[in-house]
Order: sequence, then C-alpha cells, then structure tokens
Amino acid sequence: MSPNVEDSLEREEVVETDYPYYTEWSEKMGNFHPKSLVNLTIDAKSTELFYESVTKQPTTIKGMFYTQSRDDYLGVFVTVKSPISKCLRQNTCAYLFLPLSVKNRANVGNEVLYSHDAPEGFFSLEAKMVGNYEIALTNSHWMTPVYVTFATGTDDHSILKSEHVENTFNRVKKLEEHIDNIYSQFRYFWTHNNRQMIATKKAQGRLLLYAVLQFSIILICSVVSLWYVKRSVSNKRIL
Repeated sequence: MSPNVEDSLEREEVVETDYPYYTEWSEKMGNFHPKSLVNLTIDAKSTELFYESVTKQPTTIKGMFYTQSRDDYLGVFVTVKSPISKCLRQNTCAYLFLPLSVKNRANVGNEVLYSHDAPEGFFSLEAKMVGNYEIALTNSHWMTPVYVTFATGTDDHSILKSEHVENTFNRVKKLEEHIDNIYSQFRYFWTHNNRQMIATKKAQGRLLLYAVLQFSIILICSVVSLWYVKRSVSNKRIL
C-alpha cells in the first residue's frame, strides 16, 4: 500500500453536468459515511483484499473507488463477496460427503454480490448475512501498476446515534459525517467529470487533425489541377 500517492489528474474547472449520474449517486450513496478512505498502489497482476465486518441486520455496505489516471483503460476489477456460512465452516468434512442436491441447498454464502471492471464506480449492497464481507481490488494489467482511491463503510453508525439527546458531541459527530460524505462525493464526481473532459479534448484533437489533413489533401489536389490545366493550355499555344 502507498497511502501518500499524489493525484496525477490535473485540477481543472469542470463545467459539464451529468444529471442521471448524480441522481444515481443520491439514490445509492445517500448518507455515505466511509469508515476508511485509502490511497493504494496495486501492482500488475495482483490483488488487494479488504474486509467489511457486519455484526447485525439489516446493514447496507457502501463503497466507491476511482483510479488516479488520465487513461480510461487503466481500470480496476472490484468484487464483493458474502461471508461463508457458519455451518459450512464448522462441518467441512461432513459437507464433502453430502449428495449434490443437498450441497446446493447448503451452499449459502461466499457469493459474488458485486463485480465491476472500470476506472471508477460505486456500490450499495444489502448484507443478508452476519460476518466479514470480502472486497477485492484486482489489477489485471500485465505491466502497469494502478493507483486507486478506495472508500467503504456501512450504515450501522445510525444505530449508535441518540435521537433524543442533542448535545455538543452528537452535533460534532453529525458534522464530521456530513463532511466525510461531501468530501467523498466531491472527489468521486471530480474524477468522473475530469475523465470525461480529457476524453472530449482527445476527441477534439483527433477531429482537428482530421480537418487539417483533409484541407491539406484538397489544397494539394487543387495545386496539381491548376498546374495540369496551365501546362495543357501552354502546350496548345505552342502547337
């Protein structure tokens, strides 16, 4: 892990908006208070594992990630798996000799709840089991390391809040949670919009190059045509 990785993205003012994108964030990531926000370097063909502990139900696991790179192809593959069932962990030997139909009914847990391969993304999952949920960040590239910012948390913090006693401590805690939410949302949206801006600039550059090339070809063809006509007229005068 490299906790002090600097952002390689240029800080530019973003003017474009993506309303459906912000709406999806508001629906899935509302009241997102990350327990951890880390910057890490994932080496080529390697995986970093994180675990989110769920002690009671219902609990929602939320998280977001983005790569600190201008290139769209430098993504990261993120998977979230549910914990293995307690009965399977305690009776592994007996489980091996069960019929296939019984195994299918007993094989509860260790399911892939979320998988996404992209430079950025966020998830909101309902935890149906108590245990440690595995979050894997995989760099599938052969040669290039990927710098990733990753944040995750659960909504069980709301259970610890006191709705009846509004003292200074509770207000400070609420303010900290709102700041964490705003910071995570700002960083994620800034990265998303900055990547879109860079892609637009690249497309504009390619379009300008194509226009210059087309103009050059037309100019050359025009010069050649004028030269050919002039030469033909000169030959007729000599005759």
